[in-house]
Amino acid sequence: PRPDGITLLRMHRPNKYGDPIAKLRPMLAQIHRDNKAQFKFEAGKHGLFLRVLLPVIIENRYLGAVEVGLQAEYIINGLRQLMGVDGALFAAEETLSLLEIPHTKHQPINGMMPWGETLNIPDILPADFNFQDNTMLASEDGKDFIVHVLQLPAFKVKPNALLVLFQDATAHSNRLHMSIITTLVGT
Repeated sequence: PRPDGITLLRMHRPNKYGDPIAKLRPMLAQIHRDNKAQFKFEAGKHGLFLRVLLPVIIENRYLGAVEVGLQAEYIINGLRQLMGVDGALFAAEETLSLLEIPHTKHQPINGMMPWGETLNIPDILPADFNFQDNTMLASEDGKDFIVHVLQLPAFKVKPNALLVLFQDATAHSNRLHMSIITTLVGT
């Protein structure tokens, strides 16, 4: 966007430009005020995005900003492919109220809403899950999961966005269980 908050170019929609997007997007308004890079999650009308905003400054003159936005689903799918973990992004209910699209079929878990339709989160996380610790949980189908909770920087939202990753630990739990049985039988 230009310094006045008007879009110059959208790579995903090159024919749509010239609108005052900074009025709808607080992170853009912020970079236009302070000319400092931003790297945070932000809710918009169409979803939750990890946004990277960089100021364009030439000869000490602020010319506007360049933005790269990644949808939360893209990040979660990347983690699934690279690391073999599943996950979900959680945000406060009031954050998701900005969306113009339905955001989830799930109920809140301890005040936080899961974003998207990944994994059967209500089957794994109890309604009072505290989002504080890495925890071993058992799901209904007999699988064990280690739940990793990562706080993500979010733009002017409290609590911050949370990335919750579910690592299947069933094989490890089974090996540990067998080792304990073998040790007890052998003594």
